[in-house]
Amino acid sequence: MAKKPAAKKTFVRPDYIASVQDIKTEDVRVPQWDSLDVEAWVRVRGMTGIERDDWEAEMMPDPQVASQMKNMTPQQRRAIVRQRMQGARARLVARCCVDEDGNRIFSNKDVEMLAQKSAAALDRIYEVAARLSGIREDDIEELAEAVEGNLGDDSSSGSA
Repeated sequence: MAKKPAAKKTFVRPDYIASVQDIKTEDVRVPQWDSLDVEAWVRVRGMTGIERDDWEAEMMPDPQVASQMKNMTPQQRRAIVRQRMQGARARLVARCCVDEDGNRIFSNKDVEMLAQKSAAALDRIYEVAARLSGIREDDIEELAEAVEGNLGDDSSSGSA
């Protein structure tokens, strides 16, 4: 079998980058959602840069709340962080599940419903969505720290 020639190093330009299809999809089996006549699958698409920015921004507190954080106790601030981070998995799953044409199948209104579904099912989808979107576990920890820092936590208290 002939070896494929090595690609040569090429510095690319915006027109080339715009033409490359770099958002990947992967079909994920979700046995927790099976029924007698349905073998459940979802198509998961990685987020674009702007979609990821929006997803991360959803974790940040309302500016009005953030401005009052310095007057709160560390416990109150941690409670706000937990509240903002709650549902992060369901929000990512909602953003990344698409139909055969690449259109989202869940709206932002479906996040609450997804958050009530099997954690095992959500985790199967979340792991793929995170990988395709370039999200690492360290990124989630950094995001939680950024949320807490944005809340004005200048104390040396432990993490949530």
